[in-house]
Amino acid sequence: VVLLLNELYSAFDSHLEERNVFKIDTIGDAYVVVGGLQKDGSKEHADNILLFAFDMLREIEILTSQEDHPILGKPELKNLRIGMRIGVHSGSGIGGVIGKAKPRFFIWGMDTLIAESME
Repeated sequence: VVLLLNELYSAFDSHLEERNVFKIDTIGDAYVVVGGLQKDGSKEHADNILLFAFDMLREIEILTSQEDHPILGKPELKNLRIGMRIGVHSGSGIGGVIGKAKPRFFIWGMDTLIAESME
């Protein structure tokens, strides 16, 4: 499972810069991104998030269509289906870097709590 998630998340990661979205975290099997952090005043963050969501779905399709995949190509996994739920929420929040030993970027706010509860 870890190897498969790593392959899938790495494929997702390859679209982050292209779509101008920022990966906040991976929590278990949840892949959390945010848009609208750019300082250029761009108003396209909702479009970018939705395009990234479509990129994620396309990457799952690419992964699962490989008949010779080292994991999914095994006969016992031939009928395995990989699905994904994608939640999108829009609103305000505040973010910052917390910690010194292992600094992490976090976002807080009511809209953040709503988005997290969608998972």
